[in-house]
Amino acid sequence: LDKKLTNTMAEQQKKPFRALVAFENTEIAGALIDHALRFLDEGDELYLLTVVEKQLKEDASFIRRQVGKHFDEKIKAKGLKAIDLVLSGDPRKQICEAVIKNDIEMLFLGDRNHKTSLPGLLLGSATDYCVKHAVCTVVVVKDRTDIMTAAAEADKKGGLLKKMGL
Repeated sequence: LDKKLTNTMAEQQKKPFRALVAFENTEIAGALIDHALRFLDEGDELYLLTVVEKQLKEDASFIRRQVGKHFDEKIKAKGLKAIDLVLSGDPRKQICEAVIKNDIEMLFLGDRNHKTSLPGLLLGSATDYCVKHAVCTVVVVKDRTDIMTAAAEADKKGGLLKKMGL
């Protein structure tokens, strides 16, 4: 039994940590990737997933190229392996299936349905479903623009931003 446990622990130490970032546009991708990079170390794997309608795969490639311009250097500098995934269909099911298929340990999603200039990109509404059904840890990343907009609205009523030092 001790030998089996030791072998299992050794196998787990060799296996890279796998995180998946699911995004629908470049606006949220940046925040999600920045958060994911905090959890990853050299040799780990970062899966970048976009779920689209079938006819929009070219648009997903465009989004990935735009994201790549800003983040490929950070990913490479940290010594991570980046794996691109473009899937089509129901985002909720595609994300959860990608988690299982790729043995993902941590999933990063945005907290709201982001507006996109590309009609038919479907991710935003999937967050709640994935929190409940994904078979891994799920990290929901808040959009800072939403937080700052809410703070600015509250500030009009009582100087909240000044109190926060912003």
